[in-house]
Amino acid sequence: MDFPVREIYKEELTWDLPIEFEGISISPIKMKDVYLFYNCVDVLIYNQLQYPDLQIATMSRLGFMKEMYMISKTDPENQIAYILIKKFEWLLTFIFGQCKYSFVDPEHPKRTVLRVAKANEDGGFDEWITLNNKKFEMFRKIILEQNGVKYCDEFVHESIRKNKERAALLKRRSKQGEPEIEDLVDIAFMYTGKDYDFIREELSVRKFNRLLQRIGLFEEYKICKTGEMSGMVKFKSEIPRWDGSLATAEEEFKDMSAEVAQYKNKLKSI
Repeated sequence: MDFPVREIYKEELTWDLPIEFEGISISPIKMKDVYLFYNCVDVLIYNQLQYPDLQIATMSRLGFMKEMYMISKTDPENQIAYILIKKFEWLLTFIFGQCKYSFVDPEHPKRTVLRVAKANEDGGFDEWITLNNKKFEMFRKIILEQNGVKYCDEFVHESIRKNKERAALLKRRSKQGEPEIEDLVDIAFMYTGKDYDFIREELSVRKFNRLLQRIGLFEEYKICKTGEMSGMVKFKSEIPRWDGSLATAEEEFKDMSAEVAQYKNKLKSI
């Protein structure tokens, strides 16, 4: 479903403001909660085709979650259903705080919906907010885009998925170790001059990731520009701007990756 979150909520995403949707105020996740958030958000990008029952696997995402809920209650030994529902509940807590939820609409029992009621200060709950399949997909995409979570909604056959994962694993192993979140926090600390409390309490996950992307582009630009100005290298195409569109600049640097790699190897040999 085409739902251009970045266009509709451009101002909210730019300034890290809460997004108002169907009576729900969805706030960006701060870095202090990054570990728990990353642990639970994958419930929204879980590849349903991994699930062994094809009939369930091909349901809508909301229908799939409803089925996981039912299975977790009737078959506690089903680890997939149990883990996904636990992660889903943690995610709802991020968005709503203390709340209760249901996948059943009392007035229309056959409909597939998500109903959530937020706890209030009086010890009770606010009115139910109801999301159907379409609204749930919009709700899901807002959370993913708002927090810079990369995702792909194309259904991929299991054998193809495993081949891609193996290729990605080999690529990672060829590098000098993937950085942990703590390593990335150190980089943000070094470049911004802000203390760790600021990064933890004030920076959202999305802004933190964009900052690191921008730092990476800036360093790549500096290396390429220094090499070009010194006469050590002549690139076939113009060096991309580091301060333009992140998506565009990253793609342009990817196109130059072979040339840049040759230049870096040349520097190492000096």
